[in-house]
Amino acid sequence: MFGKEGDPLYTGQLVLLRSFDAGDLNALYSYLNDAETMGLVTDGAVMPATMEDTAEWMRNQPYPSGGVYQFAVETLSDGRFIGRCGFVQIDRKNRHGEIAIHLGDRRSRGKGLGSDAVRVLCRLGFQELGLHRIWARCFSMNPACMGCLEKCGFRREGVLRQALYRRDAWHDIYVYGLLKEEWEGSAPGPGLQSESKGALHP
Repeated sequence: MFGKEGDPLYTGQLVLLRSFDAGDLNALYSYLNDAETMGLVTDGAVMPATMEDTAEWMRNQPYPSGGVYQFAVETLSDGRFIGRCGFVQIDRKNRHGEIAIHLGDRRSRGKGLGSDAVRVLCRLGFQELGLHRIWARCFSMNPACMGCLEKCGFRREGVLRQALYRRDAWHDIYVYGLLKEEWEGSAPGPGLQSESKGALHP
């Protein structure tokens, strides 16, 4: 098991990024079937997940040979599994990777936990995986995602205009990026500031 408590590579100020275990199954199943939240995570159709599909997905994490590293997000204060985050694709030739975060536990939003998880991902990507650039996407109707990324030093690099159709309306998709030298030149904050209480989904 990777991401044990106390491992500085996977531990932030507020959260631990670790591998999934059997105890996460019921909560993850619930998070994946929160249609409102999932509408902020995927640009595809929001479909219900079965318990079997959820268990199979957990068994396949992480999948480093495919450029995918998914972690469970656990609070350091009380050891609760509150969501997932990770690298959803990595381009090893050009040394950049896309991250995403999904805080499924609504009670855990707006407390700096998402920002702390993103900072841990950046440290992992730049120090351990040797990336030059880390980037993320978020939807224009998700201000919590934008605030989370900007607080972590990401810059809005572009916009895919009306690239998402959700809730009978067209929405833009924003592209955010962070370069290694920008990350190295910033002093990582403690991740304690308050966030908007939306779903955090780059």
